[in-house]
Amino acid sequence: ANYMALENWVNVYDGDLGTALSDTYTSDSFLSNFSRKQAKLFDGVRCDSGDEYEFIERLIARYKELGIDPTTKTIIFSNALDFEKALKIYQYCQGKIRCSFGIGTNLTNDTGYQPSNIVMKLSRCKMSQSQEWRECVKLSDDMGKHMGSMTEVEACLHELRLLTE
Repeated sequence: ANYMALENWVNVYDGDLGTALSDTYTSDSFLSNFSRKQAKLFDGVRCDSGDEYEFIERLIARYKELGIDPTTKTIIFSNALDFEKALKIYQYCQGKIRCSFGIGTNLTNDTGYQPSNIVMKLSRCKMSQSQEWRECVKLSDDMGKHMGSMTEVEACLHELRLLTE
């Protein structure tokens, strides 16, 4: 699913939106399906959930495995960032991989209240007027961000071999 999503992304945007989304079906699934062609085509990858430092090392290892110099690629971090966290990540990335940051809630909405750990996601979809509505699923590295019915989530985790028994 990740491979086809990235292929379709390239076809639709023709290279103009060059950041791959890594946690559509978890970063484990993403990294195992991130092909050499895709790694060369995409300018970088977004990290929006999970442990940033672990993801940095895993992505660098994947680029090296594919014969790509990771210092020519960028990770865009957007996982509940503030300035202090972004600075630490920036310092960690130096000389390893380029990095950039999308600081949303803690920059534009710092009102002193705990933000919700959720973003609006698709819950149902249909490809045409003649088709029935189907449930959608979102899998994340953060299990608390999984979206969809438990039955559908578990089916997807099983299909993608991501279930931990």
